[in-house]
Amino acid sequence: MVIVELSAHSIKVEGNLVNDLLKSLNSLPQCDLAHIVVDRNTEHSKVVDVMQVVQESKCENISIQSI
Repeated sequence: MVIVELSAHSIKVEGNLVNDLLKSLNSLPQCDLAHIVVDRNTEHSKVVDVMQVVQESKCENISIQSI
């Protein structure tokens, strides 16, 4: 499982700040599940954009959690 953290101002993959989410996810050796943890103050459109990028990556499944 790969953890993607999303807030209004940043995106992190496995705790590391990333500028290119697709490149970061595709560089991982394996991605069976991308678990997106979203700060509840994040705009919905940004969440949708991130979900679309994760779908384009080699990650097979997506789960999402709001905190």
